[in-house]
Amino acid sequence: MSIENAPPPLSRMAFSLREVGELTGICRSVLYRDIKEGKLRAVKHGGRTLVLRCDLENYVNSFVPIAPKPPRPESADNTFPPQAVEGVEEHGLPNGRRRRGRRKARTMQRELRP
Repeated sequence: MSIENAPPPLSRMAFSLREVGELTGICRSVLYRDIKEGKLRAVKHGGRTLVLRCDLENYVNSFVPIAPKPPRPESADNTFPPQAVEGVEEHGLPNGRRRRGRRKARTMQRELRP
């Protein structure tokens, strides 16, 4: 059967786990785990594991929707002004020095030793 004559995907009665994964975006290992836990009902036909269309629809409908986040309150309390620490400049190192690579930092430590 060519692609043009193929029936729409959900008009079929049963799907393999590979097809269920392609339709839902869920990997086969998660589908097998959900079958084992009883979240997804599957049947065997010969050596194939199949999921019936009605069971697939029930499985997808059982997913918990994500609740929208409430809007953040707009207030000045959410902003924290930077606090000046004596002897430490903007970059977190004394005297305004910036962080350097590991090798440079080690040589600087040697130079600073008494």
